[in-house]
Amino acid sequence: PNMNGLATGFILSQTSVVLATLTGIYFLKQHKTSKEMVITIIGLVLILVAASVTVFIK
Repeated sequence: PNMNGLATGFILSQTSVVLATLTGIYFLKQHKTSKEMVITIIGLVLILVAASVTVFIK
């Protein structure tokens, strides 16, 4: 069977973590130190890069 729907759903579920994190930081005004913020942003970028790589794998 064609697994494109499953792959797309998995990628969307992983990128929802990015939205949830940014919502918690900015809309709920969660305070982080600069070191914590840098580590958080690096983690979010890694999630987005991994999702992008997954899209292009055939």
